[in-house]
Order: sequence, then structure tokens, then C-alpha cells
Amino acid sequence: MLAIPMRGFMWVFRPLLRALNSSANALLRKRALDDIVEIDHQGNWEIRRYIQDRTVIEDTESTIDLGIHGWKLYNYPERLAYSATPPDFGSLCIQRQRWANGGLLILSKLRKQSRTRRENGVQNRFGEVFLRVNYMASIFWSSLCLLILLIYPFNSGLLKPVLPLIALPYFLMMASDLRYCGYKRLDVFRIYGFNLILLTVNLSGTFASVLQLITGEKSSFKRTPKVRNRTTARALFIVTPFLLIAFSAYNAVLDVQRNQWNHLFFAALNASLALYAMVAFVGIGNSVVDLWLHLRGWLYRPTAVKTAPVPAERGGPIRTPSGAFGDWASVLHTGSPTSGVRVQRAPAASPATTATTQEPAPQLFKNRRRSSSGAQSGVFDEYTFFTVFQPIIDLHTGAPVGYEALARFADGQSPQESLAEAKSAGIGVELDTALAHAALVSAHALPADTWLAINVSVGLANDAELLAGIVAAAPCPLVIEVGGSADMASLLDGPLGRLPEVMVAIDDAGAGYESLARIEQLRPAFMKLHRDAVSGIEMDAARQTFVKTLVAFADAHGCKIIAEGVETEAEQQALQAAGVPLAQGYFVGRPVPIDRMPSNATQH
Repeated sequence: MLAIPMRGFMWVFRPLLRALNSSANALLRKRALDDIVEIDHQGNWEIRRYIQDRTVIEDTESTIDLGIHGWKLYNYPERLAYSATPPDFGSLCIQRQRWANGGLLILSKLRKQSRTRRENGVQNRFGEVFLRVNYMASIFWSSLCLLILLIYPFNSGLLKPVLPLIALPYFLMMASDLRYCGYKRLDVFRIYGFNLILLTVNLSGTFASVLQLITGEKSSFKRTPKVRNRTTARALFIVTPFLLIAFSAYNAVLDVQRNQWNHLFFAALNASLALYAMVAFVGIGNSVVDLWLHLRGWLYRPTAVKTAPVPAERGGPIRTPSGAFGDWASVLHTGSPTSGVRVQRAPAASPATTATTQEPAPQLFKNRRRSSSGAQSGVFDEYTFFTVFQPIIDLHTGAPVGYEALARFADGQSPQESLAEAKSAGIGVELDTALAHAALVSAHALPADTWLAINVSVGLANDAELLAGIVAAAPCPLVIEVGGSADMASLLDGPLGRLPEVMVAIDDAGAGYESLARIEQLRPAFMKLHRDAVSGIEMDAARQTFVKTLVAFADAHGCKIIAEGVETEAEQQALQAAGVPLAQGYFVGRPVPIDRMPSNATQH
């Protein structure tokens, strides 16, 4: 049960939190996140999806997820200690668009929560369901109804007195709530005017929600910006409020001429309140500036001046508290061993030493393209990643003989999806090279007498210069595996097959005659038996027999079989009985960052 005011919690436990170098959010949300996490697997990659990765309104949907898992949530209506409203109109447009988008998507989650409660014998409270539906989904139907009222050609008979009376209780309750929270009741008119100028924002979010319902694809998550000055609002969101003001004023003039006094009141109210909202909440000057910025961007696009790369300075070592490297910053911002920047572990006497700044290594991405803005340093801004290592063990001794380097992206996407996006943007090989060098930098901390396996794309496998740089930077024996449905015969006839002292691994989807033929043709150092061939092998005698034949055939051709995706003890025992020498998978060892490797191991 979570029922403690945040401000009181922080005041009482602030010294303790400071001593633990923690925060209230981390302390209160850790258990909640563990309850609502969704775990998927893509090959050997474990994908953990938390709130942001599957919703556009993380706070509201997460409370429903917690309710499904049995949490009791209490709301404390009070005047906010810190304003939750973004500081400017541009930021608010992004936030409101996200709310309008998620408002309709939340309905299915509410239905799931109600069904779960009924199954558990818990009564669904009508008031809670009504408030939740009205809180988010009301943006949709209120905006739609307001749009109809604004554009419908009224006459004196359509706007009956009963229509305002229907909406009157809603505004009276809102005014009462405002007074309860310390505001004025008349502030309800300011809120109405503010929602008039947000009408286009609400409708655009609603349209995105309907589009997701039709296509089944989740829209991108747009977090509300936190900027020092202002966030520029979209031109559409600036122009449409002024068009609404002009339209309402025009209708007011027509109503005077036609003696439609009821409609005149409605049109004049809309025009005056919308104009007030634009002046008070957006500002005429800010509106002109935002429109000018958009107009200038449409008429003029600056071209970046091409300059020769500045060579990186050699010398000073990079030091970190753990001595472990391999995250995106180590490679993209501080270079790599191939650039002449030495990488060494920090001495035990100075654990607080941090990384010293070095210039980027231009030869690491010699041919990488510039971003659309021309800033070379911004090419990989959307690809924040780090490297983890999964052990490959000897099934007879249980000791690790090698490690496979796997990439993890901060946005939760799988490496295949991120590489596909980078390829479509024209920087696929560059990003793949960055992943490889990140793994090589971290490999300095791997245990001695082990080898490192990396995955490369077809484009990188055909680039002799980049491959040579990867091999030169390797601190240990290197195994290269080409991902995807690549023509390995053609690749081995190219630069990949001419690399000295490099072992090649091929991926095999099944256990059949084709496996024997590929070993005979390609003569790889390793063949990886896919998870599909490993799953349930303990119950398939025919598959066990063929795997024994495959292992013997591979041994005769100097090839070792690696069973990947071993997830149960029964699978491991069956593979061991079949003579498979090497294995990897969650049961034998999960992927971990380099700083979680055994500290007593001798390093490269």
C-alpha cells in the first residue's frame, strides 16, 4: 500500500536518503517497477519493458498497472506544492498532445483492471472508474463536442436554453473544486478560454490515438521538454487559435445582423476568452517569434561547411573508477585503443579518479556521414547504448571459454531494430562499428584465456579497412559472427575470409543435413546451434541422435558446436550427453555489464 505524502516523506527521511545517496522516487518505485515489468526475449536478448516503453502517459497507466497487481492507491487532492504545468505554451502542447493521445488508449487498460478485480472478488467502485474515464477520455469527447458547436451553422432555434443547462453542472463543479484548492471560482472562465486555444492540440492527440487503434503501432514517446527559456510551439498550434478568434468574431457580427442573440453570446464569449488566453498564456510577442522561426525554417535551410577532421591527440590515459569501458561515451566521445588513446585500469589507490577528457578519434569512423544539421558529433545522439557480455561455457568443466558481446540500447529497442533504423538513415555500418569498438574496449577487463565473440553486419563484414581496425584493437582472440541471412560463402571469399588469426562463427537455425553441408563448405571455427534446435531436446530422441552426429562431423572438420539459448537444466544435460562441447544461455550465464564480471579473474 502506498499512502504517504511525498513532501512529508522527504522531510522526515531526508537525512537518511542523503546518507544512502538515494531518492524518494527510487525508494518508493523500485518495488512497483518490479511488479509491473514485462519481460520479452528476442534471441539471446532479454528486453525489459517498464512504463515508458509501452505507454504515452506513464503516470496514469502505471497506477492502473499497480491496481491490477493488487496495490492500493490513494489520491490526495490539494493545491500542488510544485506546479506540474510546463513553463511555456510549447511544452504544454507536447504534454497535452500526449494526454489526448493516451486518453483513449487508457480505456482498454481500465477494462482489464476491472476484469482482474472481478476475478479476485474485489468490487469495482463506480466513482473510481467514472473519474478515471472522465479524467483522460473526456479530452476526446469534450473537444469533439466543442468543435461541433463552433463550426455548426447555428440558428435561433438550435441553441435552446436546455443546452447550456446541461453543461452548467460541470462548470459549477469545476468552479467549486477551484475554490476548494485555493483558486477563485471565476478562474473557470480562464480555464475554458485556455482549452479553446488548446483545441487543435487535443484533436491532434486524439487523431494519433485513433490511428494507433487502426494500425496497432505505438506512437513515439514525447517527454515534456525541460528547457531554460521557451519551447517553440508548432505553427499549427499558434495559427489555429487566432483563426478561432477571427471565426468567432465574424459569427458575432453576423449574429448582430440576424438578431440571433443567444448565439451572439456564445460567439462573443469564445472570441473574448480565446483572445484573453492567447495574450495571457502565450503572448503576442512569443506567437510572432515562433511563427517567424517556422517561416525562416521553411524558406531557408543552412548548409553545413565541410571541414577537415582534426586528428585526436595521443597520450593521456583514460581512467574510470572501475576500470571498465565499453559504453557509448567511451567510444564516441573518448576514442578507442585504435586511436592511440591508451586504456588502462585505474590504480587501487585512487578509486575516485574519473575519466579524463580526450578528443574523439576521427579514424574510428573515418567515413561516417554527417547528421542533417551538419554537426558530426550528433550522428549517434539517438543511439545511446552499452555493452553486456554473456559467457560461453565448456559443458564438461563448467568454466567460461569465451564471451559474446551484446548491445543494449537505452530506449529499450532491440539491437536489430536500432541497426535497421541506422541503416535506413545511412549510418548502419558506422553504428555497427561503434558497437564493435565498444565491446573491444570493455574486453580489456575480460578474464584471461578467453575469447570474445562479436556480431557484425554484412556491410561491416565487406569493409576491409574497418575490419582491420577491429582486429587490431582486439585485446584477446576474436570470433566474428555475421548476423542476418547472409551469404557466408561470398563473405568468406571477401575481406572477412582474409583476416589473420580471426575465428568465424556461423549461425544455424536447425539440425539437419544443411548443417553438415555448411560445415563441409565453409569450414568455420564454430557453428551455433539455434534456440529452436535446443528447446525441448531432452524429449526428442531423434534430435539428440542427430546432434551427436553433427558434433562428431564438426570435430572432424575442426569446428566446435555452440548450443545457444540453453534455459533449463534438462536441456543442458541432454546437450552434454550428446557431446556438445560449448553452450550459452540464461541457465548457464546471463548477460552482464563488464563491471559485474568476477573481480578475482586475471584480465587481458
